[in-house]
Amino acid sequence: YGGTEVKYNGEEYLLLSARDVLAIVEK
Repeated sequence: YGGTEVKYNGEEYLLLSARDVLAIVEK
């Protein structure tokens, strides 16, 4: 898998695209 791993509020996210980033921010 490609993407960037990011830890946010103690949870790890694997961001595969800008849309994924927006989806996380909107939650």
